[in-house]
Amino acid sequence: MKKFSYLIIIIILTGILGSGNYLQAQETSPIQSKPIEEYVEFLKNHQQNPVDYILGLFKNADIVILCERAHSEITQYKLITDIIRDKRFIEKVGHVFLEIGNYQLQPYVENFLMNDTLSEEEVKERLFHIIRNCSSSPLWGETNYFAFVKDIYYLNKTLSLKEKIHIYPSNMPFSWEGMTREKYEELRENRPRVRDKIIANQIIEKYREILNSPSIRKKALVIMNYRHAFPHLDVRIGSKKKHIDNVGGFLMKEFPGKTANVMLNSIRILEATDTSLSWSALQKGKWDAAFALAGNPDSGFDFKGSPFGSDNFDYFPYQKDYTYNDIFTGYVFYKPLEKHVLQYGTPGIFDEAFKREFIKRHRIKNENTSIEEINEKIRDLETIKSFGYDILGESDCMELIQNWLKKKKIMGSGQLFHNR
Repeated sequence: MKKFSYLIIIIILTGILGSGNYLQAQETSPIQSKPIEEYVEFLKNHQQNPVDYILGLFKNADIVILCERAHSEITQYKLITDIIRDKRFIEKVGHVFLEIGNYQLQPYVENFLMNDTLSEEEVKERLFHIIRNCSSSPLWGETNYFAFVKDIYYLNKTLSLKEKIHIYPSNMPFSWEGMTREKYEELRENRPRVRDKIIANQIIEKYREILNSPSIRKKALVIMNYRHAFPHLDVRIGSKKKHIDNVGGFLMKEFPGKTANVMLNSIRILEATDTSLSWSALQKGKWDAAFALAGNPDSGFDFKGSPFGSDNFDYFPYQKDYTYNDIFTGYVFYKPLEKHVLQYGTPGIFDEAFKREFIKRHRIKNENTSIEEINEKIRDLETIKSFGYDILGESDCMELIQNWLKKKKIMGSGQLFHNR
């Protein structure tokens, strides 16, 4: 497996800017000079459980957007599942919108999640159908989507009809049935320009149905990856200004004062073309070091009023005059970076019929891929593989964090990021 392959996948899927003309990263404004002790002291006095923090936001917000890490990072879905399993979520919220999964799957997913009568084999086959048809890629390779939907199905089996959790896949409509090379190329060319608006409109339409329904649950958790969870942005790329529309921005405009968004602790993806570094640590390692010094507490807090919130927004790699408080309502730290796991593969996903379909989809994509290469992909995708962030390429992340810890005379032990 090539070192940089999953970095490329993540950048394409999140649609950072959608054009090769914008791949020259620009340095953000300097890191603010607040002492690390200020961050550590804040953390020691603000250690609210992440589940409590997220659910607490629903007291004032009707929609809470969770900014997903890399799609493949699986530990975040343990947190998301814990949020959904909570009695408060079941009673007061009950609705989950996902970027993963195309909009046309909504009726199928709803029928599946509401059906208590399926055997284990039938559950598996229906999950396979969802995974095989959720994406415009020949196959969605991340393990956690299969595991997440399965967990919610079995949670629903323990709940009454009015308590069951509803999941709405909300990505752009797509079907492999009847797809041709010409149609696929047209979709690929038009998708980046309209994707965020279409996703947002689909969520808004469905959410308004919920508001107008007899259900007493009128709130929703929305899970969007990376910039899709941001408000709209105005950035500088070299000498040019660019406006970037994001799903979060559309939802905030449609439901002003009732939409919150929360960032999960993550890595900083770099877009520079003149360096071998592919990713780094937020705030040059200062944030992760502060959490380490505080004991790495899983916690959530508002950016407003915190030392974190006034730092320049370096999660997105282009010049801008934003702070984290300008972009997000709050922040959740859930497990330090060395415990994050990127996981790929779904055992059993390929039967003989789907192997033939998988080859056909590669031909529709017009990829110059040999049968041997496709068979290698099949072997990879039907076997679970787990990695640390180092699969994404070179990084100065560990060095940056350790530099802060050295200043405090506390050294980390071992290598922070490694293949598992």
